[in-house]
Amino acid sequence: MTLLIEEEFSKIFQKFHEGIIITDTQGVILYTNPAITSLLNVPLNSLQNKPLYHELKLLEKNSSTQHENYLDLITPTHPTYTFEFPTLLIDHLGKDHFVEVNIHDMKNFNLIPVKSKEILGFLIIIYDRSKEVQLQEVIHKNLRLKSLGAILGGLAHDFNNILTAILGNVSLAKLNLPKSTELWNFLADAEDGIDKARKMTEQLLTFSFEDIGNEIELLDLNIILVEIVNFTLSGSNVSCNFDLAEDLCSVKLDKTQINQAIYHIILTAVQAMPIGGTINIAADNVQFLPRNLENYHPGDYIRLSFQDQGIGIRQEDLPFIFDPFTTHQFGGQKVDLSLVKSIVDLYKGYIEVQSNLGEGTLITLLLPAEVAVLPEEDVISAKPTKLSGKILIMDDEEIIRLILSKMLTQLGFEVYTAANGDDALIIYQKFLLTKDPFKAVILDLTIRGGMGGLATIQELLVMDPKVKVVASSGYSTDKAITGYKEYGFSATLVKPYKIEELKEMLTELLT
Repeated sequence: MTLLIEEEFSKIFQKFHEGIIITDTQGVILYTNPAITSLLNVPLNSLQNKPLYHELKLLEKNSSTQHENYLDLITPTHPTYTFEFPTLLIDHLGKDHFVEVNIHDMKNFNLIPVKSKEILGFLIIIYDRSKEVQLQEVIHKNLRLKSLGAILGGLAHDFNNILTAILGNVSLAKLNLPKSTELWNFLADAEDGIDKARKMTEQLLTFSFEDIGNEIELLDLNIILVEIVNFTLSGSNVSCNFDLAEDLCSVKLDKTQINQAIYHIILTAVQAMPIGGTINIAADNVQFLPRNLENYHPGDYIRLSFQDQGIGIRQEDLPFIFDPFTTHQFGGQKVDLSLVKSIVDLYKGYIEVQSNLGEGTLITLLLPAEVAVLPEEDVISAKPTKLSGKILIMDDEEIIRLILSKMLTQLGFEVYTAANGDDALIIYQKFLLTKDPFKAVILDLTIRGGMGGLATIQELLVMDPKVKVVASSGYSTDKAITGYKEYGFSATLVKPYKIEELKEMLTELLT
C-alpha cells in the first residue's frame, strides 16, 4: 500500500496546502506531506512508522481535554468524520493551532481500488485556520473597543454637563465674594478640583476611539508626554522619570493619535512590571544626514525613548511584536504595538524595540520634527467693553440652560433659551423679523431626540448669513469643535467652563 501511495498520490499531496496523514488500520503513520510536517514543526519524513495519537495531539473545542482513539469513529457505515471547529492542535514545540480536521476511510476516498468492506487505512486532512480565527478575534476586539469607546465618550459628555452646572455656580458665587474671605478660598479650591475632573474627562474622550478625523496641528510633545504618562500611570504601582530636552522641537501630528500611541507604550510597560518599577522616559532632538548608518530618511527628528524594568522579550519573538495577528504574549510580557506602529508609519516616522529576556524593554520613536517654534499664546488684555444685547441658548439639558442663563445675565445679556433646534429657529426668526436680532447664538452640538447644533447652524446661516454662532459641547475632540470654522461657527465653548472663560470668549466674539 505504501508504494501505491508514493507512486500515484505523493506528487499530488506534496502540493497541498492542507496537511495530509495516511495511516494503517492500527494508526501507524505511513505517509505525510510537507504541509503537515511544517504545521507540526517536525522534519520532513520524520513521522513515518510512528503512532498517530502520539504525533497528532488534538484538543476538544473550548477545552483542554485531548481527543483519544478518534480513528475508532470511522466505521464501514460511517466512513468519514469531521471534528467540531475550531479544534486545537498542539505542535511539537507546544504552540497552538486552530484547525479543521477530517478523517476518511481510504476506500471512501477512492485511494485503494479494492472491493473489501473492511477498513484498510485512514486519510486525515488538516486545514490550518489559525489566521482566520485570529482575524475574527481582532475584529471582535475592535468591536468591543468601539463599544467601550462609545460608552466612555457618552459618560464623559454627561459628566461634563454635570461639571458645567457645578463649575458655573461656583464661579458665580466667587464673583459676589471678596477675595480676602475664607469662603472665597473654599470656592477657589473647589474650582481647582473641578478643573482636575475636567482634565480627566478630556483624557477619557481622547481614548474613546471616536472617529474624529485627522486634525493635524503643531504640538509640544513635552507637555503631551507628561499629561498622558501621568494619566496612564494613575492608580498603578509604576513610577516614571522624565528627561525631556527644554529646546525640544515641535511636531505636526493629530493629538489624539499620538496620545493613543504613547498610552499603548506606557500600558505595555506597566503590564511588563506586575510588581512595580520605573519607566525612564526621554525626549530630545536628533538629526540624520544623508547616507546615515541607520538608513533613516535624512532630516530632523524628535526621539522619544521609553525604558521599562520589566521581564523583557526573547530575541526570537522581537520580529513579531508589530503583528496584529499574534497573541501579543512574549516572554510573559503582553505586547500590543501594532496600533503604535501604524500611527508612527502614518507620519513617516520610525519605531524600534530593543529587549532581552530579564533585562527590560526599550521602545524608541522617531517622529519628523518641525524646526519652527510654536507660536506663543497672545496675552488677552482685559477689555473694559461692557457686554450687552440678546443671546439665544439651545441645549437639551435644563440644568445647562439654567446655569448658562445665570452667567450670561450676570455679564449683562438678555437671555432666551430653547431645548432643541426647531424651537431655536422659531425664536431666532421671530426677533429677526422685528429687526431686533440676537448678538450671538450658543448651540449645543448633541441634542437627544431633536435637531442638534450642526443641523441648526445650517438653517440659521440661510436665515441670517451674518449670524454669530458658538459651538458648545462636552466633547472637546468633536470635529465641529476642533474645526469649527469649517462648519460656519464663529467660536467654541467646551464644557465645563467658568464665567471668566465665557466672558473672554464673548468679548473676543462681539467686540
